[in-house]
Amino acid sequence: DSTKHSYATTPSIATRAQRLIRREFFFAATAQYVHNILVLLPVLILGYFSTEEQTGLYAFAFTLSAQANGLIASQLGMVLQPIFGRLSNEVERQIAAFLRVIRTIGSLAVPLTLLQAALAAPLFGLIFESKWDAAIHLFSVLSIMEGFYFATAPTMSLLRAQRRFKTYFVWQASQFVLSVVAYSMAASHYGAIGVAVCAAVLWGIGLPIAVSLCIRGVKVNRWTAVKVFLAPWCTAAPIAFLAWVAWHFLQPYGTTGKLIALFGVGPIALVCALLATRFSQPSVYADLQPIVIRVLHRI
Repeated sequence: DSTKHSYATTPSIATRAQRLIRREFFFAATAQYVHNILVLLPVLILGYFSTEEQTGLYAFAFTLSAQANGLIASQLGMVLQPIFGRLSNEVERQIAAFLRVIRTIGSLAVPLTLLQAALAAPLFGLIFESKWDAAIHLFSVLSIMEGFYFATAPTMSLLRAQRRFKTYFVWQASQFVLSVVAYSMAASHYGAIGVAVCAAVLWGIGLPIAVSLCIRGVKVNRWTAVKVFLAPWCTAAPIAFLAWVAWHFLQPYGTTGKLIALFGVGPIALVCALLATRFSQPSVYADLQPIVIRVLHRI
């Protein structure tokens, strides 16, 4: 009888398992497709509502601004999810590892992206022809956006490792709907710069919310999701502002001033931002210290 009962129940268990797998695959795959479209959405919206020139300028500025974070994200995607997955049965350790990753990457990514924004003018002046000067402000705004976007890869990796595919999907779908509306209005009235500002605002709001979803259910301060962004910004923003001021003093010196800004002010400001982490985030600096030492030796 027990054998008959086992045979009778096995198909229903298998059916439920298949349904669960199909459901999880649907949400995981759809969320990833939505994210891929979301990355390209500003260019698509601009192509429809604005001019070819505005679309081309945005695509050019976005490609440049995303290089630093893109390099970090390409490495993280292959490494983080297996690590988070191995900690799936230890939720508190998993969340602690996630927050540590976010804090460490933020302490590197935020200074880099804010210095990109601050020194955009000498960068373009040295490397590109004057016809691309119209993309300088776009590059600066999109670099500021990257100061939030760095958290995307680890956040998506954790949600997948937690098997919270529906949450992953809802986050991406909500961001997509809001972006379509905001980008369409901005592109129609303000062109590429309007879309860039909207992108910075939407990711600047959306990513702290996504991080808070990741750490929900664990006994951490409710402001932790905001602090992981606020701490590197408070550290790096004043230094980036001083770098911008320094560039304006150097601007009258032409090419020499641009070279000093990029190869003197920029690296010194980056090292200062990393060293400042020792006081603003001591635990993060312990992870960064080997990197800072290597950079100082090269200088």
